[in-house]
Amino acid sequence: MTGKLEQIAEVVPPSNDTTSTRRPTSIRAPDDATSTLPARPRTMQGVVGAADVWLRVFRELDRVVDIPCPVLLTGPHGSGKHTCARALHRSGAPDQPFVVVDVAASALRSGDARAHRVAIDSSPERWLELAGSGTLFVSELTRLPPSAQLVLGEALGQAFQRPDACRLIVASELSVEQLRAHPSVRQDFFYRVSVLSCAVPPLRERGDDILELAREFLHATPRPAVSVDAAPRPRTGRARPFSPAAEQLMLSYPWPGNVAELRNAVEHAAALARGRTIRPADLPNHLRALTAPPHLSLELPLEGMDLRRTLDALESRFLQEALDRTSWNKQQAARLLGLNRTTLVEMLKRKRLRRPAAQD
Repeated sequence: MTGKLEQIAEVVPPSNDTTSTRRPTSIRAPDDATSTLPARPRTMQGVVGAADVWLRVFRELDRVVDIPCPVLLTGPHGSGKHTCARALHRSGAPDQPFVVVDVAASALRSGDARAHRVAIDSSPERWLELAGSGTLFVSELTRLPPSAQLVLGEALGQAFQRPDACRLIVASELSVEQLRAHPSVRQDFFYRVSVLSCAVPPLRERGDDILELAREFLHATPRPAVSVDAAPRPRTGRARPFSPAAEQLMLSYPWPGNVAELRNAVEHAAALARGRTIRPADLPNHLRALTAPPHLSLELPLEGMDLRRTLDALESRFLQEALDRTSWNKQQAARLLGLNRTTLVEMLKRKRLRRPAAQD
């Protein structure tokens, strides 16, 4: 290769678990697409989430667990491409190394206490050597030098002649269509690495997974010391739960920073909360500002608007106002809104609006 490219790699040593097995040396065809799929994909062991769009990614990964073919993962920053790569590795070659080449030079992510970091030079041959019969994960395809793409592409061409070759997983924030036309991506390498391509959905499309992840992050966040004026801790020692209003706020927010932003918001709230629950006021200010219901106006803003989101926010605002005005008497609130009680109850379920505990 010409020039130097200092990269950082994260190497996860082989597992000491003697019950794990190596990836089979023979390649078998994936199950037929019409076969019955399990409710929980094999690759999702230890992965949080149950949204259909999230499960769909892992069902695709399940099909190549025993086939060491390359995989292309696309999706916005922080959407979980690294999580998907690690999950596929754990299912296919748990006793082999997992090497992350962070070509974006950003902070390494590692949830494995056995992982350690090493500085490596620009030689992709060294990356392949470190990966052994495990997995080599490249975090951003468009930042991978063409010379490195050439070397890795040649290695892929020889992979089916070497049953002990590592699996290459490449990720990108661009779509498959954008990558195909990107000037920094070699066409031959693109077609070699995209044997299986999976689009990882942004967090905003995962529905209730947002709350499940938020609770996971909350329980993993150390609680601050309790001051004399703070509410007493529950005797169980468990973290404060989110209030219904805080949950609704998190579900309404679009999470442009995806999982990383959610984790940051939860840690922020856990540090500030002093009541028995985490309330909207404990979450970062920008969440409340972006999801605040707009003032009713019959004029279309010059910059345009998100009509569905605006109408949904207005609907939530009037529902909340009617319930507050009637002390959560659903029959009276429905009458104020010109609805029957059954319709009101269904709307409350859909929007996950619940009566605050203080008013029970």
